[in-house]
Amino acid sequence: MVSGAKKLELIGVDFIVMPCNTAHYFYEEIKKEISIPFLSITGETAKKVKSKNFNKVGLLATGTTIKFKIYNKDFDKLDIELVVPEKQEKVTKVIMNILAGKKLEKDKEELKQIIEELKSNGAEAIVLGCTDIPILLQQGDVDIKVFDTVEVLAESTIKFAVKY
Repeated sequence: MVSGAKKLELIGVDFIVMPCNTAHYFYEEIKKEISIPFLSITGETAKKVKSKNFNKVGLLATGTTIKFKIYNKDFDKLDIELVVPEKQEKVTKVIMNILAGKKLEKDKEELKQIIEELKSNGAEAIVLGCTDIPILLQQGDVDIKVFDTVEVLAESTIKFAVKY
């Protein structure tokens, strides 16, 4: 990933975005090796959540994103508490089904149940911390504010490009 980012820099791109939450495991390493701006999906999402005055949010993401606490640094900086599912393996299974091209109603219901659990654990909003989840679950499916990280990153990218 570092060599890919360096190639992008060499061909003259103005800045980089990486629309994958799990791949942000490599964000700091990549950022150290390039001199152009690199927007972070986790950082941009944290800023958006804070701008809406949420202090405790649920995070639906891959097991890897949860295990390596990919969101924690950016959210901790802004004093936003993250709540993760007790049954993370269920979220990962749903994500794997989406990646396999399966858009199952039972998976959507599973995510909705997990969201209810996160709400009961104090979540004021939900971050869809995997870019594949919105294929199955959108804001209209639940009664709690949902942050789609793809939308957040796209909006931030446009704002950054206009200022750049």
